[in-house]
Order: sequence, then C-alpha cells, then structure tokens
Amino acid sequence: MASDQDVVKKSKTSLRLHLEAIYDWVLMPPLYKAAVYWLVVLAGSFIHDFVPLPQSYLSNKRNVFNVYFVKIGWGWTLGLLIPFISLTSSVYTSLNPTAILRHFSRLAAATFGWYFWVNLFNYIEELTGKCEGEETLTSKKSCHLQGYHWDGFDISGHIFLLTYSALVISEEIGQRIFLTAFCRNWEEGKPLPPGEEFIGMEEETFLITKR
Repeated sequence: MASDQDVVKKSKTSLRLHLEAIYDWVLMPPLYKAAVYWLVVLAGSFIHDFVPLPQSYLSNKRNVFNVYFVKIGWGWTLGLLIPFISLTSSVYTSLNPTAILRHFSRLAAATFGWYFWVNLFNYIEELTGKCEGEETLTSKKSCHLQGYHWDGFDISGHIFLLTYSALVISEEIGQRIFLTAFCRNWEEGKPLPPGEEFIGMEEETFLITKR
C-alpha cells in the first residue's frame, strides 16, 4: 500500500506534467497562434457568406456574453494581466520599482495598440459608408440615432479584440517564470536558495544567478 509520501510525490509530479502539457499545447508561440486565429477567421467568414446560419441567442449582439464580456474585453484583459504582471515582476526583479515599471510598459504599449486599431476600424467604416434610407445623414452616429442603418466596410472589432487579447495574454503568461518556478520548488520541497534570483529566460531556459 502506497505511503502518504508516495501519494504526495505522485500528485506533485502529475501537476507538473499537466502544467507542462498546457505550456506546450495551449501556450504555443504567438506567431503560430496568430496563424491559427487567421485561418479560423477566414474559414468562418466564408461559411457565414455562403452557408445560412440559424438565428439564436448567441448570434444576438445583445446576449449577455457580448454585452458584459466582449464589449469590455480589454478591461477584462487588463484585470487579469495587471495583477499577474505585478506578482511575477515583483518576484523576479526583487521588488525593483524601476524594473517593474519597465514590465508594465509592455501593457501600456498594448493598450495604445488596442485604442489605435479600434478607432481606425471605426474611421474606415465611417469613411466608406452611407446611411441607408436617408443619405443626407453623413455620420454613422446620426444615422443610428434616426433609426437607420449605416452601410460601410465594417471590420469586426469584436474578432480583433478577442484575438488581440488572447495573443497579449499568451505573450505575458508564456514567460512561465513564476508558475514554473513555484511548481519546481514545491515539487522539490524547498524555496529558491538565499542570495539567488531569477534574471530572465533564454530559449525557454530559466537563468538563475547569484546577487
């Protein structure tokens, strides 16, 4: 009969194997993920154009997932990444405020990218469209306020947001630093030796150095 120590050891090994499987299959390199997303969007666009799809609750833009999750998706993304970056950067920079802020600069750049592209999509739709039923209305906002439909080149902001958020999240989480270090030390039953700290990664290998 297995001892308690053997059971704990097997549980720790199993957890690590599961986490490594997630890293290998889910947290694939961003370029591969972008290619997969592009193929899915392309295939979905063709299917939508040539195969009539039944109307359902999920296809209604007022469904709960769209209203409370997709439309404010970047807020949810920031809500996940801000504490994650705070925690991980604090660990492997030894609470260096300047170094922590440098890590947050990536998130600031990503937020600027989100704001720029979403507004560019709206500008393109406004520039290429017209108000169906009342052509004297020259803006999308005034057209909708009068109850008409604005017909323009509409680049899906929702698809962009979901794809962009997934890529940004995978890029940040893909560093693996905190979670992998935690599981490794937990499995070995000891903390990182005193006087040592994480200094980064190189080709998926963690570098540890003496202070």
